[in-house]
Amino acid sequence: PDHHMYERQVMDTLDEINDCLAPQYRWDVLRQATRNEVPGATLDWMLQMDPSEGVHASMILPLTYKYFDVIHRVDYGGTVMRPFFVGILPNFDFSDPKDQTVASLIIKMEELLVRHGILPSYHTRLVGRRCDVARKDMTPAEYERINFSDWAGFQKYGSLATAPRIDEYTTAQFSDENWKNGVGLFGEAVIFLPESRRAKRDFLVGKCITFSDNATRSITAVTESNGSIIITLSGERLLPEIAGYPNCFRVGVA
Repeated sequence: PDHHMYERQVMDTLDEINDCLAPQYRWDVLRQATRNEVPGATLDWMLQMDPSEGVHASMILPLTYKYFDVIHRVDYGGTVMRPFFVGILPNFDFSDPKDQTVASLIIKMEELLVRHGILPSYHTRLVGRRCDVARKDMTPAEYERINFSDWAGFQKYGSLATAPRIDEYTTAQFSDENWKNGVGLFGEAVIFLPESRRAKRDFLVGKCITFSDNATRSITAVTESNGSIIITLSGERLLPEIAGYPNCFRVGVA
C-alpha cells in the first residue's frame, strides 16, 4: 500500500499471530523490548525516512491494467512475512527444527489467508503485453480489492494464476564415511533426504532435480529407509559442495 500504510485488518491479523508466540520469539532487537504488538509505521515517520518509499503504490496495478493486456498474474503474498518478522527474525535459529516449524506455520498462514482472499497480496508478478490504445482509468469501485484474490475485475481483465509452488529442498545434514552433507561419496549419484509426506509426493522416478549450479539430473530410483529417502540420479557422482547441505535444489518434470 501507499507508504507502507498497512490495512487495519492486516495489522490486526499480525497482532493475533504475534500473541501466539512465546516471549523468546517476540524479543524485538531493534527496540530492545518484548513485542506486544507489531509496530506500524506512521505516515510522518515514512515521510521523514524516505518519502519515495511506496509512494502511490496502490496505483501500480490499476495503471498496469490501463496500459497492458495482462496475460499472466501471480500474487505471492509478503503481506505477513514482510512486516511481521522485522525486528524478531534474529530470534529464529533455522537449524533448529522447532524454530523451522514455528516459522513455517506463520508462512503457511499467510499463504492460506492470501489464497482465500482474506488478506491482500503485497507482492505480485505480472506478464503483460502493451495495449495499442490505453484503456480509460478505472474507477475506485472497479479497482477496489485489486490486490485480493477475489477482485471482481478478474472477470473482465483476465484470471489470476495459481502461484506455482517452487519445490526447494536441501539434503539432510548427514555425514559419515560414505556420505558428506547428504551426498553419496562413492558409486552412483545419490542424495539423502529426511522423509516427509511432501518429499514422497515430489520425488518420483522420471522427475528431474536442478541444483544450485543449474545442472539437471533425472531421478532413476527412490528408496525409503528408516525415516529417510535416498534418491538415485543419472550421471556421475555429485559434489557435496554444490549439491550438499545447505545448498538448495528444485524438483521439476523431466
